[in-house]
Amino acid sequence: MLALSFVARILSDLDESGKRGKGFDRDETLDGMPLLGIALLIIGWGACREDPLRALGLSVSLLVRCPWRHMFAVWAAAFVMNRAMQEYLFRPDLRCLVDNGTINPGGTYLALAGSGPVRAAVVGAAMTFSQTFIEEFFFRGLALLGVAGALKHFGVPAQAAVTAGVAASSLAFGLIHFIPMRRATRGKRTLLPWYALAAPSGLGATFCVLNAMAGSLWPGWLVHWWLNYAGFIWSRVGGRWERVAGAPGS
Repeated sequence: MLALSFVARILSDLDESGKRGKGFDRDETLDGMPLLGIALLIIGWGACREDPLRALGLSVSLLVRCPWRHMFAVWAAAFVMNRAMQEYLFRPDLRCLVDNGTINPGGTYLALAGSGPVRAAVVGAAMTFSQTFIEEFFFRGLALLGVAGALKHFGVPAQAAVTAGVAASSLAFGLIHFIPMRRATRGKRTLLPWYALAAPSGLGATFCVLNAMAGSLWPGWLVHWWLNYAGFIWSRVGGRWERVAGAPGS
């Protein structure tokens, strides 16, 4: 499934390159997610000294152990909260940032901006699948285990080390959302960057709890995938990013 997702990203990238007719020149932006995913898997092999997917519980047999009701509840609550925040509380701030082209909808939306609804739905599912894998594999996998392992090496009790790993990886996940939003809103009086820090950090910690319930990386990855894919479909149907997607340099 992961390999097919990477292939879908590559084919979509090549298709868009062909439509633009520019070739692979310096103005071209290539999708680096497949290369990044492969690099992280190689690092995972070295860190885990075995198949990193199996080491993190990503086997098909462990899917049955996922806490599906809890996962759906987290997804529904997070999706509704995010939509409410964006559509009501932060709507003026976001509209301003969208109108001036300061923020864009991300690689999946831009890559499929000119696609029909069926292709967008299918390829969008594949692209968000691999995107969320890379984030979960790094933050809830390698980063969490790395911090916990380092602390245990220095004599920190196992439970405290894991808790610190959860906190550190969740904060780091929040920061990669906070920093770009902080830069985008520099000079503006808005709480949007702090929401961009708090929401992903809280979700990251929640994903860790779900993963612990199943002994696997599956729960957090699947909920993360559902959230990103649902957000992509929501934005696609609403068409709120169409002008940004067609803007030069977006």
